[in-house]
Amino acid sequence: MSMHGIFRGLHMHVAFYAISSVALAQGHAVNLDSLLGIWNDHSKSDSIRLTAIHDICWEAYLESDTDSALRYAQLGHAFSLRTGKKKFEADGLNTLAIVFKVRHDYETAIAHGKRALAISGEINYREGICTALYTLGITCIASGRNMEALSHLERSISTCQQLGDSARTANSLYALGQALAVTGQGEVAALRFDECIRIRVRLGDKRGTAACYNMLGNIQYDRGDLDSALGYFSRSLRLKEQAGDERGIANSLLNIGMIYDEQGDVATARNSYVQSLALFEGWAIRGYGNRHLQHSHYRQRCWR
Repeated sequence: MSMHGIFRGLHMHVAFYAISSVALAQGHAVNLDSLLGIWNDHSKSDSIRLTAIHDICWEAYLESDTDSALRYAQLGHAFSLRTGKKKFEADGLNTLAIVFKVRHDYETAIAHGKRALAISGEINYREGICTALYTLGITCIASGRNMEALSHLERSISTCQQLGDSARTANSLYALGQALAVTGQGEVAALRFDECIRIRVRLGDKRGTAACYNMLGNIQYDRGDLDSALGYFSRSLRLKEQAGDERGIANSLLNIGMIYDEQGDVATARNSYVQSLALFEGWAIRGYGNRHLQHSHYRQRCWR
């Protein structure tokens, strides 16, 4: 198998971790009316209003409605410029970078990320530097600029470690592992994921730890060690079940099904696919589950 098998065969779980207080990523309800009320209340301080619009973008719209996310991110950035709030300006540019990344406009995302990095550097805003480098790194991964991603993420890790920020350090280690994996450095990538796991276990971050085990499973799959891959995917699944992460559970079941499928255990594979598909349908996400369920049906017909 080639290193690109990680992307062809198995579903690689890519998520944003702790760039901001993304309540939706942790399954928390978002009180949009309350946040809008704060943003529209001109008696509130500029900082409180800017925090509210930042949370509107991240918590209410980033994953579900990128047009609205972009609109509110632009409003927040414009307000930070008018009020001279440089930290919020840097944060707003970073938010815009993430929105453009999600919309697959990578050139614009990178331009905003670099501007966020420059402003953070000008005011010695080290949290902003760490976040901007992380954003640039994951955007470069998404756009295939993997060597550039390595540079950004290594700098992000160093900055986060200097800050003593374990959560941000773990996020950047995870992304660095991804970049190393896609550049054919699977063994080094596995070391970075192991580092990330140690931090996330200490922080009690089950979803983040599960994502690392998922990536380790991808690496073992690419090496052709299906049994080890299955072990990592199963560990990932257990943590996602403990965290109540339904979409993550669906991804893990899909990966586990694909392993059983390759091992010739089509009945167990189909059972995993069916469970995965049911969860994907619950999220109105149909692409992966349907395709692999159909593939399993086809193989069953061929082997009758």
